[in-house]
Amino acid sequence: MNAVTETFLNTLAVSCDIDRVGNLKAQMADLKKEHDAIVDAFKNAGEGTYEGNLFKGTVYMASTVRVDHKAVAEAAFAKLAANLTEEEFKRFKDEVLAANAEQSVSIGFRLSAR
Repeated sequence: MNAVTETFLNTLAVSCDIDRVGNLKAQMADLKKEHDAIVDAFKNAGEGTYEGNLFKGTVYMASTVRVDHKAVAEAAFAKLAANLTEEEFKRFKDEVLAANAEQSVSIGFRLSAR
């Protein structure tokens, strides 16, 4: 095989591989859309376990609380300087935590083999 033929065949192989990767990526996008639509339907149906012949899916809710610790610490140091009683500080701490906390709820879906 001469150098020109070898270069042509290598270019052809690369071209086919690139096209294959592109096709696979397009198929994956289509499959992801289908997957997400089905999972969303289960999430909309509510919490619980849904069983198939080979797999089972579980829809669950999770609650998360995020606290701005920097804001809480800054407020706490400011109040510590004011010489609060223990009861006053506890009340203040609860107020500051409530003011600097953000709660979010997420709905998840877990799939497992049976």
